[in-house]
Amino acid sequence: MCRKLSFQNNHPRRTVSIESGYQMANQLCEHLDDITAIVCASDPIALGVLRSLEEHSIKVPQDMSVTGFNDISASAYSNPPLTSVHAPSETMGEYAGEYLHHQAGKLKRLPVKIVLPCTLIKRASTTHR
Repeated sequence: MCRKLSFQNNHPRRTVSIESGYQMANQLCEHLDDITAIVCASDPIALGVLRSLEEHSIKVPQDMSVTGFNDISASAYSNPPLTSVHAPSETMGEYAGEYLHHQAGKLKRLPVKIVLPCTLIKRASTTHR
């Protein structure tokens, strides 16, 4: 069963950062009754979550699995190493540049949908339950 919980991001700039992940996880720790995994929108958020869970004596991955998105280099060096979805950001940038170059000077711009492959990089922050 998947349940979505929403929490306030009280970080002054509402950023997607380690600090905002830490703050949101501190709120989440009050509602952990049957939660077994936290899926984060970015690796920096997930790194903040890992810190908060450690401070609340919640063991990752034994008590809680955590995943991030974008597979930043720090993910492999966190404790435990963070499972993350690797998105091909360089390829995304190349496609964006080509699209902007192609659309330059056109009055009417057409929406484009490009699907690029993502890969799950399994590390020690997740376990199968």
